[in-house]
Amino acid sequence: MNAGHSRGFVLDSQGVVRHHLERSGPPLGIRPDLPYTHSDWTPLEVGDTILLVTDGIEETEGPDGTFFEEAGLLDAVRSVGSGAARDAIVAVHDALRRFAVDQSDDWTLIVAKFVGP
Repeated sequence: MNAGHSRGFVLDSQGVVRHHLERSGPPLGIRPDLPYTHSDWTPLEVGDTILLVTDGIEETEGPDGTFFEEAGLLDAVRSVGSGAARDAIVAVHDALRRFAVDQSDDWTLIVAKFVGP
C-alpha cells in the first residue's frame, strides 16, 4: 500500500525492475471509509532493492519544464550499482539538486537492500 504516492519498485542486483508496487488509493485520511489494497506478494532475493518515493520526486521540474519522472529516479539509483542503500539516497538527492529549478514539494525516499534471510 502506498496511499496515493508514486508506485514503488523492487529492483534486482543489476538494477532491473523485478516488480512494481502499484498505487493503491488516495492519501491516507482523505476518505477514512475507503478500503486500500496492497501490491501482489513478491519474494525478495539477495541483492534486491526496495524503492519507495513520494510524488514530489517524480514531479520535480527542470528548467526546461520537463519532470524528473521514474526514469530520472531509476537512473540515479542504478548509478550506484550494488552500493549501499545510503549511496542510492545520496545519488537521488544529488541528481534532483542538479535537475531542479527549485524544490516546491517534499523529496521523500525510502531505500532498503535485502542482504539475506
